[in-house]
Amino acid sequence: MIAVIIPFYQRQQGPLNRALISIAQQQGADALQILAASDGSPVAPEIELTGLPSRLIAQVSGLRQSNGGPASARNPALDALLQSVDMVAVRDSR
Repeated sequence: MIAVIIPFYQRQQGPLNRALISIAQQQGADALQILAASDGSPVAPEIELTGLPSRLIAQVSGLRQSNGGPASARNPALDALLQSVDMVAVRDSR
């Protein structure tokens, strides 16, 4: 299984949604764990799930923390990985 960690901080809706759509279009996207790690973003990860296929929404976990930069947003996501994950990709939401 592949995990995708998306650290994000957004002032308006859209970038995370587009990142998730891009991930869903990749070959093998049905075996993913997606961790959307909010870095104190004013836009909540749940808002960005609007309009996405339910199959994709089921793969996304939203994590939140106070603003500390993308590196500090990645760490809790790494801690939340499923044991079945073989590979991790990091994709910024922009």
